[in-house]
Amino acid sequence: NAEKKIKQLEQITQKHQVEILSREIRDVGKVSIIAQQINSTNSFGEARSLAKSILGNFTTRPLLVVLVFKSLNKLNAVVVTNKPARNIGIDATCIVNLMNKIIGGSGGGRPEIAQGSGPEAVTVTQLFAEIYKNLARL
Repeated sequence: NAEKKIKQLEQITQKHQVEILSREIRDVGKVSIIAQQINSTNSFGEARSLAKSILGNFTTRPLLVVLVFKSLNKLNAVVVTNKPARNIGIDATCIVNLMNKIIGGSGGGRPEIAQGSGPEAVTVTQLFAEIYKNLARL
């Protein structure tokens, strides 16, 4: 069945992406962060799925995952946190609100998962630098 084969290939691709992105971890203040631009998607659903899969590899280490993708001249972001990160005060909604201020966007969510979107007012590198700077203050 072709649909079954496509689904299997998508799962293999996502597993490979998770492995690669999980190596891009950086410690900032009290939390570890994986902040990456992903070019393989233009869908919030796919980005959420990928971010949640990354979190599955980190159950005890406080982790924040920020995945940004571009679509229709907008920066779109999915932010997820694991329980250890939330226990030390890291909230996905706060990170999305910070991003909204930087790029003039909108969004929201819950402490464990949030998303936002806005114009490409800054580069992804500048956006991540602001996030790192704010996390370092915690």
